[in-house]
Amino acid sequence: MVDVGTVALLGGIAFLGTFMSMPLTALALGLEFTHVGHDMWIPAFLTLSGALLAFRVCATMGQPPAAQTRPGAPGSMSARS
Repeated sequence: MVDVGTVALLGGIAFLGTFMSMPLTALALGLEFTHVGHDMWIPAFLTLSGALLAFRVCATMGQPPAAQTRPGAPGSMSARS
């Protein structure tokens, strides 16, 4: 069974690392402020890495196709048309 405080710490590190775009700072602050042992470094790093990977995958999936992002592409609407 995993302690609720451990899950909260890992979630907080993942949240700060992804949404504030400062993964190493979030990892260092989370581990330093809570004074956890060395045995938490690997789970914290893996949690943060997974959160960053999921965040970047979701960010690229939300992008419109390339033809819509270029204003000069044939068939696109632009201010110069």
